[in-house]
Amino acid sequence: MGNRGCDKDPCMKTHRKQYKEFKKLCQLLCIENVCEYSVPLVKSELGPQWTVMFTRLDSRLFGVPVARARLYLLAFRNDVLQWASDLTLDDFVAMMSSECVMSARNLFWMSAPEKELTNAEAKNLEAYRQLKDFSFPDLSQYAKNSREHGRFMQGKELLTAQTLPATRLQSETCRAPQLALGNVKASSLPKMAGNSMSVPCLGCVLLAAICCIEPIPK
Repeated sequence: MGNRGCDKDPCMKTHRKQYKEFKKLCQLLCIENVCEYSVPLVKSELGPQWTVMFTRLDSRLFGVPVARARLYLLAFRNDVLQWASDLTLDDFVAMMSSECVMSARNLFWMSAPEKELTNAEAKNLEAYRQLKDFSFPDLSQYAKNSREHGRFMQGKELLTAQTLPATRLQSETCRAPQLALGNVKASSLPKMAGNSMSVPCLGCVLLAAICCIEPIPK
């Protein structure tokens, strides 16, 4: 994590293996990665039989007050599928996006934990308080706080910020299975949230695929 090695990083072996296997199994792929991820790299791994479309999405486009910009790619076999719309992928996103209707303080829904902050956490919290503009928590980092609440966001709050149902009520509201977190350590939850895809962003890309990609008539 965070090595910024791009295709020279040892982890790239896993990516190449994934592309190799998925090409055998799929005709359509949805790929999410950091904004610096190389689109030419994806195209070279998939080959000329695949069309690759991409867009940069942030959860805030869909009213979720979380600064988490990521690159989303739609890749499909151009010998069996086609983009059958006058809209580009960016056009589709623009039609689906909305203004943010929540503030960061809405994400703090749990009671403050009893545990005291460590010295390192207290220093980090104080550093955040010195910032002039801190409107959105960054889920890629562990230090999250709100000036009004004076504490770090808890793991379930971070998962909820990604619209992942961490409670029964949230599960019933969005009609999705509640996350099975019973055996997950509290210290592991922030890492889980920081590495999860934003549900509204992923949903937008999948909806674009459903609406705009069709089989090529035989």
